[in-house]
Amino acid sequence: MMVMSNLSRPVLLLACAALAGAVDAPPPEASPPAQPAPGAPAPLSEVATTPKPQGDAKSQDDRLRSAISAYEPVYFLFGDRGGVDAKFQFSLKAQLFSPAGLFAGGPRAVGAFFFAYSQTSLWDLHGESKPFRDSSYRPELFYYDDLGLFGRDSGVGLAVQSGFAHESNGKSGSQSRSINTLFATPILTLGVDGGTQLTIAPRLVYYIEKEENADIPDYRGYGDLLLKLSLAHGWQFSVDGRIGTGAHKGSIQFDVSYPLDRMTGGAISGFLGLQYFDGYGETILDYDRRAASRVRIGYVLVR
Repeated sequence: MMVMSNLSRPVLLLACAALAGAVDAPPPEASPPAQPAPGAPAPLSEVATTPKPQGDAKSQDDRLRSAISAYEPVYFLFGDRGGVDAKFQFSLKAQLFSPAGLFAGGPRAVGAFFFAYSQTSLWDLHGESKPFRDSSYRPELFYYDDLGLFGRDSGVGLAVQSGFAHESNGKSGSQSRSINTLFATPILTLGVDGGTQLTIAPRLVYYIEKEENADIPDYRGYGDLLLKLSLAHGWQFSVDGRIGTGAHKGSIQFDVSYPLDRMTGGAISGFLGLQYFDGYGETILDYDRRAASRVRIGYVLVR
């Protein structure tokens, strides 16, 4: 019995130590997985079981939605340019400063600075390699302020937008086009949101740099005028015109759109769009060329 007692004490101590180690040790799943070789894809089991930081992803999505919004119309249209072609445009703007946090209680103007990027492209779908005819890239930095001179229920609104704009087509040599401008746009709206509303927005332009196309004012002038009529039942009509300083130069573009959800019982969002262009410079590459007038039809996401 004494021998058994002397032997069982160390065995009991070892068993207790092993049990304590098992309790304190992390579960096998918590151990860091083996790292794959550089460039190798992650194992499927790891991809399937690795949890995603849902809270952080959601907060990033919320920040993105609160900071980024549509700017100019976004559309994809089809037409005929000596063969089937497409014209598409996308445009976004981002608010640079939030009137909260560091700027809380500061001047209202802090939240009125924006960065915008727009791109308009012509795509020749009839060509053998389906090339892009030209693209205009237009980053802008601007200040926007709704002056609030009239009451909300007055049906009259006046805002001002001004800033710096660059436009180029990213090409080199004889096809390179590039301008830098300062612009100012007073925006007058008559009517209430959701009802019939008329928008009048003349844009005044000053050329800072135009060496690659010094005669561009002859065809584009020093601004343009946008008129937009939105009807309560969904139709929208707009016209954007330019008058160049040269004789009989300039351009005009008409757009008509109608909500697709009204045509499909809510099955499709966006708008059915029709666009007519006539004059010089549908893209910056052709600023000094007048082509036959064109009609295109297609899908409009933002009008």
